[in-house]
Amino acid sequence: MNSKASAAKRSNVERMSNLILAGVLLFEIVMCSLGCIGNYAWAAGNRETWYMPFVKAQTSSDVLLAWVTYFILLNNYIPISLYVSMELAKLGQKVLIDNDLEMYHEQTDTPCLARTSNLNEELG
Repeated sequence: MNSKASAAKRSNVERMSNLILAGVLLFEIVMCSLGCIGNYAWAAGNRETWYMPFVKAQTSSDVLLAWVTYFILLNNYIPISLYVSMELAKLGQKVLIDNDLEMYHEQTDTPCLARTSNLNEELG
């Protein structure tokens, strides 16, 4: 009955960065779609030019290929290094917390032990 899996704990900073990243991904999808529409309109308007004899009518697979091409071209919008930098900062904070002499309890001879680095931002 009470054996539900516990939810992963996330800090407010991580929640906010995930929300912003979802907005950036939505913006990228919109930009890819607009680029695809522009590509289709350009190809339809320039099909009869004498200096570009090989422009053919756009098929649905050409439109899909153009969308994937724009997605690959614009994938730098998504900052993967943001997550790597956040995790490295959390790891550094965990090491600093573990080695802090002011967090040492002399009576029980127990040093501070950060068991997780996910909630460092919530400490204050």
